Amino acid sequence: MGGRIRGLLGAGGMVSARFDVAAEPEKSSSGPRTPRRRGSLVVAIVALIAVLAMLTPASAVQSYVVAGPGATAVSYTPRIVPLQQGQALTFVNVDTAPHDVKSGTPASPDNLFKSAIISIGGRAPVVGVGSLARGAYAFFCTIHTNMRGTLRVI
Repeated sequence: MGGRIRGLLGAGGMVSARFDVAAEPEKSSSGPRTPRRRGSLVVAIVALIAVLAMLTPASAVQSYVVAGPGATAVSYTPRIVPLQQGQALTFVNVDTAPHDVKSGTPASPDNLFKSAIISIGGRAPVVGVGSLARGAYAFFCTIHTNMRGTLRVI
């Protein structure tokens, strides 16, 4: 089955996920096999993140910003990332291209927070978010400057 997502709950409640993004044919009762659409994988990723958020105790909530399949064309998920003041933020890359997160805009980076550049399947902490005051902060990918988002510290 193409676009499978497998999640495992490991030690300390940490969640590990494996994303198999190879397209495989899908059986159709109406005729020949057709390839799965990328949209179903994106929906599955968003659903996985939502389920993981519901299963995590409130005291251990972790916020994520994700570069999903086709991120260079559609940007980060979610585009507006809510974050409790003082909370950690993790950047997850499930796209085939490397990405990062840096505060500001391509024309005016402000270096308030940033992540490492990571490849597919990678994850990295977003350094600097713990000291941010409440408010909205723009961020972008330094490699694909059309990828933009907003961090909303509440």
